Amino acid sequence: MRNLLFYLATGFLGIVLLTDCHSAAQQAKPLLAKDPAQPPLAQTAQKEPKLRGIPLSCYLRFPPLGVYPYQAVNTYDIVSNESRQWAEIALAYAKAGQFDKAIELTEKLDDSLTYSQQETLIEIADLLSAAGQYDKALQLVERIKSEERYKAQLVARVARQYAAAGNRQQAERTFSRALQLAKTLGDMQAQAQAEIATEYAAAGQFDKAAQLAGTIKDDSNKALALAQIAGEYARGGKFDSALRLANSIKDDYYKGKALAGIGKHATVAQLDKLVGETDKIKDETQQVAARAELAKKYVALRQFDRAVRLSKTFAAHDDLLSPLAGEYAAAGRFDLAVGLANSIKNESWKQPALLKIAEEYVAAGKYTEALEFAGAVQSKEVKIWALRAMAEKDAEAGEYARALEQYRQAQEVAKTIQPPPEYPPEAIHGIEEYSIPLIKCSQGQG
Repeated sequence: MRNLLFYLATGFLGIVLLTDCHSAAQQAKPLLAKDPAQPPLAQTAQKEPKLRGIPLSCYLRFPPLGVYPYQAVNTYDIVSNESRQWAEIALAYAKAGQFDKAIELTEKLDDSLTYSQQETLIEIADLLSAAGQYDKALQLVERIKSEERYKAQLVARVARQYAAAGNRQQAERTFSRALQLAKTLGDMQAQAQAEIATEYAAAGQFDKAAQLAGTIKDDSNKALALAQIAGEYARGGKFDSALRLANSIKDDYYKGKALAGIGKHATVAQLDKLVGETDKIKDETQQVAARAELAKKYVALRQFDRAVRLSKTFAAHDDLLSPLAGEYAAAGRFDLAVGLANSIKNESWKQPALLKIAEEYVAAGKYTEALEFAGAVQSKEVKIWALRAMAEKDAEAGEYARALEQYRQAQEVAKTIQPPPEYPPEAIHGIEEYSIPLIKCSQGQG
């Protein structure tokens, strides 16, 4: 209930922090690289750029709530979620070409416990260099004050963009600068080298990527580099090379991540082969995690029978079934989504699946079905989520009056929920203090 109420309170800018033992084990490993940021959106005649239909200036007038203080499980929740919301707003400015404002907003990202500020600066540097503003992108290095391994990663990201633009000489110089930075990082050198190797691979320089990965002395970071390079091989259509590299990884966690990363770019026949490769993962937790990611790709390719068969191999893992139910719903297979959600025993994982199904009904324009679904599962929380999804969809279409009405309906439903006395009505707070003010602001500027 605690995680669910927080989810409802912060709305779609919020991040659900479901903390079970499996998640904690995964977090102990360094994160794999995110997909590169997309090139900045072209400037339009629009008066002001928007995020989900809301003018960006409205988010500045009514800043993110983060976690409602009474609901926060710990200080990390407050810092992490508010920072992630600010990061999304900053990147929206960057994608609109308003880089100075984007950079300014990164100062609002409190990184005392998270690395969202550094990661956001790297994404802004990516967008800047994609727009040809390489010098300005490199200047962002100076804004990284802690975890200096991110400095080397940022420089390497700019190098990758030089390579993408066909400027091989500048790309090589900038990669060399990143490598020199890595050498000054002491204990963080290995992780920085892993990220640079990944950027080499993303730039199509696979030989240099493999060579650099081979020099990494720390086994975990070497495996990280190899897993990420394997994903880049697959992105480039080099499936066999990707699979060979994945099979060279001894660490089960990173072998699973490599197979999952390859799967993102695989055909149906290649996915079938990858499923067989998961048998080589000895750790059962890592094995089923990889299979769950491959099942999602089957769904994306509309190979539902294959996805269903594969999901039976991790049927005891509610944490993996929950997001898969959402994937079925996003693909329009609500029958499979509802059936899978109903099979989930742990309420902490079942409820997010139900929320996602309601959201996808709305995304498909099935407003009536979304509310009927909420009634069928007898959940006021799901009804609130459906109404909020409807409000967001209306706002994105510029239908602010209708969005406001949807939020008010959600607010009325929220008032009928009777949480335990020690918890205030977070959903009401989120709607009153954040969602409705954003819509009213949009009505004045949209």
